[in-house]
Amino acid sequence: LSLLDSGHSSEAIARQIGVSPSTVSKRHSKRHSSLPKALGGHPSKLSPANIHHAQHLITSGKAENTVQVTKALGNII
Repeated sequence: LSLLDSGHSSEAIARQIGVSPSTVSKRHSKRHSSLPKALGGHPSKLSPANIHHAQHLITSGKAENTVQVTKALGNII
């Protein structure tokens, strides 16, 4: 596990000690269970305010489709 902490990959460590990479990862996860998990993905392109505005455009009837919402938001952003 100290090899993981020093930057070695699970695959390399698994080959070196003769276990599967998932075993190495599971042991590491158990040891560091308090570490925050990565959220993954990418950040949202719209702010919460822009999302709210887009919802308002649709529910108020000022925009009927995504093209109209995109154009309206393009004027704001």
